[in-house]
Amino acid sequence: MFGLDSVSRLAAIRELPKTLKYLETNLSGYVLKGYTKVADTTLPNLAPVMTGHYAFTKEFPVIPNLPYDNHPFIWRNFSALGAATFFSEDWPRLCTYNLETSGGGGFSKPPTNHYMRPFYLAINEMKLFEAPLADVLQFFEDKNFKLRDNSYLCYGDNPMHVLAIEYLKRFLIAYRHDFKFAKVWNNKLSHNYVNFIKLADDDLLDLLIFMKTEGFLDNSFLFFMSDHGSRVDKIRNTPIGRLEERLPLMSVVIPEHIKQKYPNLHENLETNIDRLTSPFDIHKTMVDILNENFQPKEVGQPYPRGISLFRPIPEDRSCANAGIDEHNCVCYSSEKVETKMPVIQKLTSFVISHINEQLPKDICADLKLKKILAAKRVHTHLTYDQQTQNKKPLLYFFYKPKDDTRERYLLVLQLSPSDGVFEATVEHQNEKDFNILGDISRTNRYGNQSLCIHDMHLRHYCYCK
Repeated sequence: MFGLDSVSRLAAIRELPKTLKYLETNLSGYVLKGYTKVADTTLPNLAPVMTGHYAFTKEFPVIPNLPYDNHPFIWRNFSALGAATFFSEDWPRLCTYNLETSGGGGFSKPPTNHYMRPFYLAINEMKLFEAPLADVLQFFEDKNFKLRDNSYLCYGDNPMHVLAIEYLKRFLIAYRHDFKFAKVWNNKLSHNYVNFIKLADDDLLDLLIFMKTEGFLDNSFLFFMSDHGSRVDKIRNTPIGRLEERLPLMSVVIPEHIKQKYPNLHENLETNIDRLTSPFDIHKTMVDILNENFQPKEVGQPYPRGISLFRPIPEDRSCANAGIDEHNCVCYSSEKVETKMPVIQKLTSFVISHINEQLPKDICADLKLKKILAAKRVHTHLTYDQQTQNKKPLLYFFYKPKDDTRERYLLVLQLSPSDGVFEATVEHQNEKDFNILGDISRTNRYGNQSLCIHDMHLRHYCYCK
């Protein structure tokens, strides 16, 4: 598994053209067009991939300062069967499982045989590449202003993403003939500024060429992926940016001899490129790989939350079926509405009150409306299938169900004093029945505004007093 934080499929097409072309043309990779995130940030999008469970629930509890050692990460299943395991993540301050503000306590013991966090902690201590001014330096780098000799994205003369690539190569060579599992996750390059990703195109291409020419893909599966699209870049607050943020890069490469032996895998993956998929499906696919479960098999009803990509994903699958909440579902269309409409004003007040009710009053300021940036009515465009008229139950002829009177709106609000931009999907049925669907997303940078709070969800909202 090789991951880049905050990269949509469309961003990969724009910023990694050489890598994507080689992946699809030379490696016959399958790039999923309907792959949709299930939550806002990295941890709740990777937890379903790595464990098959929702984060911040009883399935995958996140308790302040409690390590994740006992969570059912898939690498443990591989290790139990004798695999050498590897995990690398390059940004100590923002690591998925060690992020202080997520309540994540990391691991009390190395989670894999080869674990790169001690290395990154060491160079952080030695070279201070995580200095307080680092975010400022990165901002100026994005604007092509050079304020120091070496880049914020480098350790000495070496780009940080190249260090991860080289260590992965060494792992592959050392275990050339052995059963193995490797996960590389790169945050630093793409987390804050989407345009930096292009700097890695040649290096990622080199990695894929190396893996192919050295035979490492002859009997291995490759997931080249991301967790979500850019959440805070300028493009995020455009219509296409809202879609991109929900549709991350996900691609799969499978060994040629496996495809030859099981042609159903190729047929299903080709079909699934255009089907609705989610992180839960990637986990099920890895379970199938672990168990060498490649035989043809149909998907029964009711549809399970996760479906292996080796099965034909049903065409009529819904976001709810796939574990994707309504706020992140991209199967809807919308139309602009006037922000001065009474219903929009009421829903706006409801959203702001909902945020403020969660914030600790002693350290966080009350948020107030500065401006309604956008309001849209969300449509499903579902219609009755005339072909099923003769299949109506007998009860239908005596009782006609009431029309659904619920309405959904997408609101984009700018609040003070933080100047935070928030996006919420709200459903209402009458004057008093309001419901927020999924997360309320923060879509612009908040920097050090929330340093006083350590709750992952609330740090997006809190403006410290």
